[in-house]
Amino acid sequence: MKTLLSLAAFAIAVTAAPAVAQPPVSAILVVRTADLDLRSPAGISAMDRRVRAVVALACGDSSEVDLHGRNAAVRCRAETLAAVAAQRSRAIALARRGSATEIAAQ
Repeated sequence: MKTLLSLAAFAIAVTAAPAVAQPPVSAILVVRTADLDLRSPAGISAMDRRVRAVVALACGDSSEVDLHGRNAAVRCRAETLAAVAAQRSRAIALARRGSATEIAAQ
Protein backbone atom coordinates (compact mmCIF):
# COMPACT_ATOMS: atom_id res chain seq x y z
CA MET A 1 0.00 0.00 0.00
CA LYS A 2 1.39 3.35 -1.01
CA THR A 3 1.42 6.01 1.67
CA LEU A 4 1.27 9.54 0.38
CA LEU A 5 3.01 12.17 2.43
CA SER A 6 0.62 15.06 2.19
CA LEU A 7 2.47 18.33 1.82
CA ALA A 8 5.87 16.61 2.08
CA ALA A 9 8.51 18.83 0.54
CA PHE A 10 12.12 19.77 0.65
CA ALA A 11 12.89 23.45 0.68
CA ILE A 12 16.38 24.08 -0.48
CA ALA A 13 17.98 27.35 0.46
CA VAL A 14 20.44 28.16 -2.26
CA THR A 15 22.94 30.94 -2.26
CA ALA A 16 24.55 31.59 -5.60
CA ALA A 17 27.38 34.09 -5.81
CA PRO A 18 27.38 35.91 -9.16
CA ALA A 19 30.63 36.53 -11.01
CA VAL A 20 30.44 40.29 -10.50
CA ALA A 21 30.68 41.91 -7.09
CA GLN A 22 27.02 41.83 -6.06
CA PRO A 23 25.39 40.52 -2.91
CA PRO A 24 24.50 36.80 -3.00
CA VAL A 25 21.07 35.90 -4.29
CA SER A 26 18.96 33.51 -2.22
CA ALA A 27 16.20 31.34 -3.55
CA ILE A 28 14.00 28.69 -2.01
CA LEU A 29 13.28 25.76 -4.27
CA VAL A 30 10.85 23.02 -3.35
CA VAL A 31 11.02 19.37 -4.33
CA ARG A 32 7.65 17.71 -3.87
CA THR A 33 7.64 14.12 -2.65
CA ALA A 34 3.95 13.54 -1.90
CA ASP A 35 3.58 11.26 -4.92
CA LEU A 36 6.54 9.07 -3.93
CA ASP A 37 6.69 6.04 -1.65
CA LEU A 38 9.78 6.91 0.35
CA ARG A 39 9.67 3.50 2.01
CA SER A 40 10.88 1.93 -1.23
CA PRO A 41 14.28 2.17 -2.93
CA ALA A 42 12.55 3.30 -6.13
CA GLY A 43 10.80 6.16 -4.31
CA ILE A 44 14.01 7.25 -2.64
CA SER A 45 15.86 7.14 -5.98
CA ALA A 46 13.14 9.25 -7.60
CA MET A 47 13.38 11.79 -4.78
CA ASP A 48 17.17 11.91 -5.11
CA ARG A 49 16.88 12.51 -8.87
CA ARG A 50 14.46 15.38 -8.25
CA VAL A 51 16.72 16.92 -5.62
CA ARG A 52 19.78 16.70 -7.91
CA ALA A 53 17.83 18.24 -10.80
CA VAL A 54 16.62 21.18 -8.70
CA VAL A 55 20.09 21.72 -7.23
CA ALA A 56 21.61 21.69 -10.73
CA LEU A 57 19.02 24.21 -11.89
CA ALA A 58 19.58 26.44 -8.87
CA CYS A 59 23.36 26.36 -8.97
CA GLY A 60 23.59 26.72 -12.71
CA ASP A 61 26.38 25.71 -14.98
CA SER A 62 28.99 27.58 -16.93
CA SER A 63 30.90 27.12 -20.11
CA GLU A 64 34.07 25.07 -20.32
CA VAL A 65 36.10 28.26 -20.71
CA ASP A 66 34.78 29.84 -17.49
CA LEU A 67 36.81 27.92 -14.93
CA HIS A 68 35.84 30.20 -12.03
CA GLY A 69 32.14 29.90 -12.88
CA ARG A 70 32.36 26.14 -13.27
CA ASN A 71 34.12 25.78 -9.91
CA ALA A 72 31.50 27.99 -8.26
CA ALA A 73 28.70 25.82 -9.69
CA VAL A 74 30.38 22.60 -8.52
CA ARG A 75 30.91 24.08 -5.05
CA CYS A 76 27.30 25.31 -4.90
CA ARG A 77 25.98 21.85 -5.80
CA ALA A 78 28.12 20.10 -3.19
CA GLU A 79 27.21 22.58 -0.45
CA THR A 80 23.50 22.50 -1.27
CA LEU A 81 23.34 18.70 -1.39
CA ALA A 82 25.12 18.57 1.97
CA ALA A 83 22.67 21.12 3.38
CA VAL A 84 19.62 19.01 2.44
CA ALA A 85 21.07 15.66 3.55
CA ALA A 86 19.45 15.87 7.00
CA GLN A 87 16.08 16.80 5.49
CA ARG A 88 16.34 13.85 3.11
CA SER A 89 17.03 11.45 5.96
CA ARG A 90 14.19 12.89 8.01
CA ALA A 91 11.71 12.58 5.13
CA ILE A 92 12.63 8.92 4.66
CA ALA A 93 12.37 8.20 8.39
CA LEU A 94 8.97 9.89 8.60
CA ALA A 95 7.73 7.94 5.59
CA ARG A 96 8.80 4.69 7.20
CA ARG A 97 6.83 5.64 10.31
CA GLY A 98 3.85 6.61 8.19
CA SER A 99 3.84 10.26 9.25
CA ALA A 100 2.64 13.03 6.96
CA THR A 101 4.77 16.13 7.26
CA GLU A 102 6.17 19.16 5.57
CA ILE A 103 9.88 19.75 5.73
CA ALA A 104 11.20 23.22 5.04
CA ALA A 105 14.42 25.05 5.61
CA GLN A 106 15.70 28.46 4.68
